[in-house]
Amino acid sequence: MQRNNTDRRIAGATYSPAKLKTRFCLLWNRCLTPGAETSSMRVWADLSRRYAELHRHYHTLTHIFRCLRQLDAAKSLVEAPEAVEMAVWFHDVVHDPEACDNEQRSVELFDLAASSHFQQDFVNKIGELILATAHRGAPHNHDERVLCDIDFASFGSPWDEFLDDSQALRIEHVKTPDELFYPAKLKFLKAILERRTIFFTDFFRARYETSARKNIQRYIANLEAEAYV
Repeated sequence: MQRNNTDRRIAGATYSPAKLKTRFCLLWNRCLTPGAETSSMRVWADLSRRYAELHRHYHTLTHIFRCLRQLDAAKSLVEAPEAVEMAVWFHDVVHDPEACDNEQRSVELFDLAASSHFQQDFVNKIGELILATAHRGAPHNHDERVLCDIDFASFGSPWDEFLDDSQALRIEHVKTPDELFYPAKLKFLKAILERRTIFFTDFFRARYETSARKNIQRYIANLEAEAYV
């Protein structure tokens, strides 16, 4: 199975592992409490290793890069930008396609990495932000709404990119047979369409609501035409 090409251009910028490493380490070091060990390189090594796991095809550093691009565009709207960015980096750091608690396990891994390095209220806020990306309920505050919109922004991508992402997600669930995967996927997508709006913030609604709805409706129609009901 061929993995996604992480060297492609995305939203006018080129994916660069070196630049991502620098960005993460600068963020981590900015957030340290006074006197805390400068542990950014060690944390980055574990983070990047996890996002490069062979089973990943969508939930890779490319996805993080794309989320960071969305965050940069919306940064003036964010109340706690460093917490939201840290949550972007860690929200998919644990990814087991067969598990349903990846976000909780990502929080636990972040807590372990952040232990004694950050203020506890900062750690707690990031944990709450990560849990919001499970998309199992309405976000509780503005920054959670922004982060959920960032995570869903790919729904509004051009159709070919939307299909590429969908295929990458399917490959990640290679152990799940079609007769189980696609009905679950349809249920999830139809639930999204039933929401009053897909996106929680005016900024992302203006950017992606129309294209996201069209993409999802078209994808659902394709699946139903193939009898994945």
